[in-house]
Amino acid sequence: MRLAMLDSKLAEPKFEFDGFFIVTLHRNVPKDIESRIRFEIEKNNKITREELAQKLGITTKTIQRKINKMSSIEYIGSGYWQIKY
Repeated sequence: MRLAMLDSKLAEPKFEFDGFFIVTLHRNVPKDIESRIRFEIEKNNKITREELAQKLGITTKTIQRKINKMSSIEYIGSGYWQIKY
């Protein structure tokens, strides 16, 4: 597991035992809004603007403004986002 995490350039997992075996995994979550929007859409291409706003802690109006500036993301009329690579 450690090697797979390191190969993926993720932080090493934390292993603990306190009556229970606990493994804490870390993932890279982008910090800027545009990257976070893309990250969330890649995880769930049917996420709504409202859900994005809630996850990112910003308004739906801000989500819409940011997406309008992002040429790589397009909303498809049948209810999902498409990311152009």
